[in-house]
Amino acid sequence: MRLPLLARRRPELALTDRGRALVAAGVTLAVAGALLGFVDLVRVGVLLVVLPLCAVVVNRWGRPVLTVRREVRPAPVPAGTRAQVDVLVTHTGSRRCGPCLVEDTVLPAGPSGFDQVRYQRFALPALARGGSGRLRYELAPQRRGRHELGPLRVHVADPFGLTRYSTIVPGTAGFVALTRITPLTGNVSAPEGEESSDLATLVVAGSGEPSSTVREYRHGDDPRRIHWTASARTGDLLVRVEEQASADRAVLVLDQRFAARAGHAPAALDWAVEALASVAGALAVSGHVIHLVCDERLDDVRLLHPVEADEAVRVLSCATPIRPSAEDPGRVRRLREAANELAAEGGLVIAAVPDVPAHAAAVLAGRPPRSTGLAFVLSTSADGGIRPVYGGPGEREGPVAVAASATATGWHAVPVDPATTGVAEAWAHLSQMAVRSVR
Repeated sequence: MRLPLLARRRPELALTDRGRALVAAGVTLAVAGALLGFVDLVRVGVLLVVLPLCAVVVNRWGRPVLTVRREVRPAPVPAGTRAQVDVLVTHTGSRRCGPCLVEDTVLPAGPSGFDQVRYQRFALPALARGGSGRLRYELAPQRRGRHELGPLRVHVADPFGLTRYSTIVPGTAGFVALTRITPLTGNVSAPEGEESSDLATLVVAGSGEPSSTVREYRHGDDPRRIHWTASARTGDLLVRVEEQASADRAVLVLDQRFAARAGHAPAALDWAVEALASVAGALAVSGHVIHLVCDERLDDVRLLHPVEADEAVRVLSCATPIRPSAEDPGRVRRLREAANELAAEGGLVIAAVPDVPAHAAAVLAGRPPRSTGLAFVLSTSADGGIRPVYGGPGEREGPVAVAASATATGWHAVPVDPATTGVAEAWAHLSQMAVRSVR
């Protein structure tokens, strides 16, 4: 994160407009008095020049030495909600610090931050040595991302307002604005005529080979599930219960190379982040073990370890677009290899990729045979590149062609226009495709 230019300046002590006007008036009076022979006028002019210089000395002698500590509550904060920032400013200098004006800097987080650099201004009262003052303000970030607070800018003026001392108090603090979470709902017919959610059906579809066990018959159980052999052996009516051979697993894969093409790439990445975060929350509720594979975690030793849904949402919320580079093929291959390793024993693999054929083909290649692959293929062109109706006539090349290629390799892929397609709509379409293939 680049700081504003003022944040990199050295402390400066300068005359204010009043001080410069006083110096100009003093020089004028001194020169005029000398030319006209009025000694008293010269003395007044010299006094007017000396007074600002004395103010410079006094201001430099009494300059503050401050430290700052910030606390953001709640942290992290959902985007669109208000967060409270508490700032504790402590004077550590050997002399008393006079009243001063402080400005806390709020830096935008690229395409996911505030519109511009903002400043929160406060009047800090005089502080004795070791004294402290508390400042409090509220922020409401409208978009996801990591936001930076600081550094603190301090302006101290002398009692006459002739000079101003400006400095930067080092130290910053960051907070994360979480992406919006979309509830994912929708009912489909279960194989036996019962109603079950898409997510519940996908549990069976993506968790490997099921194994059977039995339990006592309960009123309302389907008679077709009665295990007659076990019932005859025990003398009690028993029914089959299918259990998963291993824990339900969901691997979320995010390819962040949405800067590969011009247009609304940041909006496409925001859509992808919201989609995967929403899926993570929904699958966690259904009992899935969540794994997250993205560029931020490729170099993390805990890449192959499961993550809590809240942690997955936080990491996804901080994702930023990645511009293509020479090392892209290797890192994309590592994304695929990590996802394949995690899903080798079965599970769901949910990927969000841009409609760049080379990148999408690299991420969506080599899906493990016991897994179920679901992919959002997002348009990164300025006009979206697709129509909102899936599979309808007149769709143009772009995400549609990439999704078709992914489908040919065994994935269930859906093209997405971030400007017109909702997360719940795309997920309902994608999950129904997978459920139909299972049946």
